[in-house]
Amino acid sequence: MKSRNKNVYFYKKSHLLFFLLFFIYFCLSVINYIYKILIQMEEQVTDGANKFRDNIFTSSVKAGKRTYYFDVKETKSGERYITVTERKRRYNDDGSFKVEKHKIFLYKEDFDKFADALDDVIEFIETGKMPEKIEEKEEDKVEKLKDEFTNVKFEDLDSDID
Repeated sequence: MKSRNKNVYFYKKSHLLFFLLFFIYFCLSVINYIYKILIQMEEQVTDGANKFRDNIFTSSVKAGKRTYYFDVKETKSGERYITVTERKRRYNDDGSFKVEKHKIFLYKEDFDKFADALDDVIEFIETGKMPEKIEEKEEDKVEKLKDEFTNVKFEDLDSDID
């Protein structure tokens, strides 16, 4: 009888051990499956973000306490644009600092206008003279305003008052 009890005991113990091993294997398989899904989701998120946010080209200019970054980026649809970022450090009284950033977004359809305006401003600073284009624009505005208004004479108005 004792040998039979040993066999039953061994049988129960081996089943329990088998069950525990199977349970551990199952849990590890589930964890592995979840891990793979999370990795795929992370790749999709970073691919989407990279598609929109990665710099295609960068140029920087250090100017005293400021640094200017000119970044060429691309939208999801493939349209390229420029971000101009001004980065400067602001020091606190205790010696710590914080970084301030200011951004300007320039889109392809505005490149020529922006470049022209920048050229005009630089020309004015260097020479002190109004650029010819701006003088012409001011004259055009005056002429346009003159054309919009008609010369009205009071004699031309009929009065129905008798």
